[in-house]
Amino acid sequence: MPRKKKNTGDTITKFDTANYIARYQEIKTKNPQLLGKRLRQTRVNKDISQRDLTKGLFTSAYLSSIELGKTLPTLETLDLLADRLGETLDYFLRPATPISSNFFQGDLDEEKTIFLSTRQHLFQCEVAIASTDYQQAILELNQVEGNFATLDRSDQVLFFVLKANINNLQSQPGQALEELHHAEVSLFKETEQPLKVNTELEARFYLETGRANRRQGNNAEALKNFQLGLATVKAADNKIKAVIWEQELLVEVGETTRITGDLELAANYLEQALAWFSPDKQKLLAQTLFTQASEQAKTGDFQKAVFLLGQSREINQKSAGICQIEDLALSVSQLYVQLAQYEKAKQTALIAANLGALGVSKDPPSEKSYQNEFAALGIMAKISFQEKDFEQTNSYLRNAQKLLGQFSGMDSVSLSRYYQVEAQYNQKSNNLDKANEYYLKAIEVLEVLLREGAENKEEPKPLLSEIYFDYSQLLKITGPMEQAMEFLERAYKFRFT
Repeated sequence: MPRKKKNTGDTITKFDTANYIARYQEIKTKNPQLLGKRLRQTRVNKDISQRDLTKGLFTSAYLSSIELGKTLPTLETLDLLADRLGETLDYFLRPATPISSNFFQGDLDEEKTIFLSTRQHLFQCEVAIASTDYQQAILELNQVEGNFATLDRSDQVLFFVLKANINNLQSQPGQALEELHHAEVSLFKETEQPLKVNTELEARFYLETGRANRRQGNNAEALKNFQLGLATVKAADNKIKAVIWEQELLVEVGETTRITGDLELAANYLEQALAWFSPDKQKLLAQTLFTQASEQAKTGDFQKAVFLLGQSREINQKSAGICQIEDLALSVSQLYVQLAQYEKAKQTALIAANLGALGVSKDPPSEKSYQNEFAALGIMAKISFQEKDFEQTNSYLRNAQKLLGQFSGMDSVSLSRYYQVEAQYNQKSNNLDKANEYYLKAIEVLEVLLREGAENKEEPKPLLSEIYFDYSQLLKITGPMEQAMEFLERAYKFRFT
């Protein structure tokens, strides 16, 4: 039986110690099923029976177990089989090869079929995550695990990043960081076959790492990773690959910067994120998805190509999701209120309110839109009161009151801000009993929120300090004076602690 000429290092007896250890470790990471299929296909192609191949070595039953993927051969066994099959060790230990652009011109062999099927589960996982069906997403990744070794390194990194994404969405940041450690090892490790630069994958890695750290309260590390993600996108030669992650990174940097107290910088980042919903940016996003769809079609991943084309068409037709723009506009508006830049706050709050009204008018109405429109109306009512536009203040308050009657699940900060402005408006209108009632409601909502542990106390505390002060001024009129002084003391305590 002829054998191809091998390099010196291919024969077991001639391995140096370092090479032997490296090969020994390499074979342990191989998928037994993939290795078995390669052995069987090579043997059948060369028309060699199991008995002839194993004669004088071991039983044909042992070879059968290897070919069925039930047994992982030792390095020595694989070298002997490769010798008799006239192939090199590298032939059997080669990485899984992605499907080429001309794969459809011939028949798919079993290995390529497994590769395509496994990648398809990765794609289905992304679809499930986008649909918030996390249980299905986990099931899809479970299907990947059995053939994990058939994936190339990029897809292996994506597997870990997707697992981390699900962990983050389910508030399991510790588990997310464990998965991201595996991704980091594969993404950045130095090997004989280095991973081709994948800007999109790096951006997603930094995005999920930042999210996990932020959920653990490690804001400095979170900010560092979000900034690395943005730097990766901006430095890329071909930005089209990672452009769809820039907007998410901008939002995360903005929200994290907000928590750390740099409100002006936070507003700047969130405004950049909001700008992503301009027609020009949406056109660029649609073009990006179209380009990716074309690339997927060339590799034979037609299902993903169709999905990406669908996304591209939807963006061209309908632009971005309304709720996402509402959230961003509201966040920017709240920041401008804290910065006392009321004109900008009013402008962005009006965007959030109008979009929220669209969401509320849907069938069924969006709960998130109820919350966003209510919060925006509260901000605009507060600014109008400060501008002494009392007629407009009353209009905003009545619209907010109507929403509150339709939906009771408003967030605590927005609800307390609404109560505060109602109290101020009633005090100005000389309805002192009503003002007293609204102040107490506002105080109760925020005190409960702080006792239960608000995620970000930097917004409730200044607002509660304001309300304590306003209420103390009302009590100076209505009495008792001791209570007025008590709330004034609380106001200063919250302002300077």
